Amino acid sequence: MDYSKFTYIEKNDYHTKTILYDFDIKKFTWKQRNTFTNIWSVIAYLDKNSDKQLYFTQSEIDDYFEEWNNIVINFNKYMQFCENIWKSDERKMEAFLSRWLRYLTDEEKQKIKETSTKDDILKMINNYSEEEKNTFIAENTTEKNIIDIIKKLDIEKQKIILEKLWKW
Repeated sequence: MDYSKFTYIEKNDYHTKTILYDFDIKKFTWKQRNTFTNIWSVIAYLDKNSDKQLYFTQSEIDDYFEEWNNIVINFNKYMQFCENIWKSDERKMEAFLSRWLRYLTDEEKQKIKETSTKDDILKMINNYSEEEKNTFIAENTTEKNIIDIIKKLDIEKQKIILEKLWKW
């Protein structure tokens, strides 16, 4: 994706993140200010996902494209979606993006684990929430793994772990 085409920038007093467009939003909305009707749901999404950069287009893609932390959305499709769900609620952006979520089967998860390098897995885990990290560790750890790790720690850390386990 060529992000250099996104030359129109929206940054104003009510949010700190920059939203980039490949078209002049003022001409599209017929407003003097640099915004659009459903901007509040976008701002709420960016506030919760500060690592994301958002790009709106009218021509580069048909619907949605994500690459690392860059999200490119067809502006017309997003506006139509917001009109269809017509709620004045800050979760419109999350609802729009959730249309592309797909949960993996156990077989697909296993294949990914088998074919991924250590670096691939670490990059993936770094994007997880704390709850997701804990779930991943719980699903992929054995008693032997835990004991081996504890044995490699210095004696003081081993004592702290044992004390915490005893209190638990």
